[in-house]
Amino acid sequence: MNTLGQRIAYYRKKAGLTREELAEKCSVTPQAISKWENDISAPVDAKKRRAIKKAFRAAKRQWSGLEIISVHSDDGDVVSIIL
Repeated sequence: MNTLGQRIAYYRKKAGLTREELAEKCSVTPQAISKWENDISAPVDAKKRRAIKKAFRAAKRQWSGLEIISVHSDDGDVVSIIL
C-alpha cells in the first residue's frame, strides 16, 4: 500500500463501505472515488479529506507534519493511515 489511492481503497473496504456509499458521504460521485483509488486524481481539497476521515469514523492527530488517522473498522480493528 504505497499510494494514497491504494490506502483509500484499502480503508474503504476495511470500513465495509462501497464506492457508492463513500461517494455519498463525501458528496462526490462513485466515479470520483474510483479515480482517487486508481490514482488518476486525488481528494486535494480539505473538505473532501475531512469527509473521508469522517466516513471512516476516523480520529486524526498530527505527527511530523503528516496526518495520521486511526481508523476503527466494523470488526473492531484499529489501524492507522497517513494522508
